[in-house]
Amino acid sequence: MAGMRPAHHGGIRRFALFGFVLTAAAAPATAQERSFTVRNASEVALESAYVSPIYSKWWGSDLLGSTLAPGQTRQIEMSGYGRNCFFDLRFNDENGREIKLWAEDLCNSSMVEIR
Repeated sequence: MAGMRPAHHGGIRRFALFGFVLTAAAAPATAQERSFTVRNASEVALESAYVSPIYSKWWGSDLLGSTLAPGQTRQIEMSGYGRNCFFDLRFNDENGREIKLWAEDLCNSSMVEIR
């Protein structure tokens, strides 16, 4: 085509492929799986829990599964988020109150306490 320069980036392509292979080899098989424990330190039951990467506009589906009574803990399993560490969390209690926690680092802290 007139006016277009031919692309000569074979070296870049080889370098990018090499970098991808190194990254894939270093990543653990469970890199997309993550979990955290939620402790209900409030005086009312939690009815639902939602997780969203900080860059997303959408909450995922309810991950709590069933009501979490005051004083109880439960492990929340997540998958499909890649290597993301920071998540927004939303919990709904039995009184209809929404509790939102913003930019929680789930790589460095695996316990979330709701008061």
